[in-house]
Amino acid sequence: MVEVEHLRHELERAPAILGPVRAAGVLEEFERLLERREDDDRLGGGHELLGAWRANNLAMVLHGEGRYQDALPMFERALALKTATLGANHFDVAVTLANVAFELHKMGRTEAAIERNQAALEVFEKTVGSEHPRVAFALTNAAEYLNAAGRFGEAQIFAERALAIFRKSFGDEHPDLAYPDLRIAIEYDDPGRSRRAHRGLKEGSDLEKDEALREVGWEVVRIRAGGLAAAGRNSVVCTALSPAVVDEVVACMRRIRGDAAVDALSLGHPALP
Repeated sequence: MVEVEHLRHELERAPAILGPVRAAGVLEEFERLLERREDDDRLGGGHELLGAWRANNLAMVLHGEGRYQDALPMFERALALKTATLGANHFDVAVTLANVAFELHKMGRTEAAIERNQAALEVFEKTVGSEHPRVAFALTNAAEYLNAAGRFGEAQIFAERALAIFRKSFGDEHPDLAYPDLRIAIEYDDPGRSRRAHRGLKEGSDLEKDEALREVGWEVVRIRAGGLAAAGRNSVVCTALSPAVVDEVVACMRRIRGDAAVDALSLGHPALP
């Protein structure tokens, strides 16, 4: 149990360990460590979970470099190691399945992404329940992949179920919300106590997610609070949430989709021609 908790701590530290992934030699060092299988005993006592962590981190670096075809085998290796160690119905296995699905999606292998994401979704439902926010994220991914495959009716069903879970979990007034009728997501970014959240690599990850959503017809409005600078094409910069900020967000939604579409949502009836 102590060893597992140590590994979990190391996984949580992964973003800090990775640091600036584009720095000279970082990628080469990860590759060298993975190739030197004879060093496993020295580095981690032969523990397969540590091997999965290393493969996953290399995959993250490769993904950040846009090398999706190289990242996919690393995510798959992490998946195989986790499955062998933890069993197929473990939460951490589902997380890696979701990573594999996302990588397949980035490579244009949409049907394979749908299949892997469905497998992840089923494990999430078994491990945390069918109405957990993590399930909602998997449902959102499913909607994105189905939409990319042209299966629009199915995508809407998954998106609406995800929205229902988010609303039940956080309430209608939570700052992170999605509006399927408008295909607009609202994200609330705050640096948190550490003052490091949504900065640097995290900001880059946020913008990459925004671009992925844009590719399937969605737009993201980012509320950037607590001293964060604007990020992306639809940013509302503020100190904290206020009625004025809400008004600015609505104005941004109107610029994106038009007055008629936003009015139809707020009034609860079809937009007038």
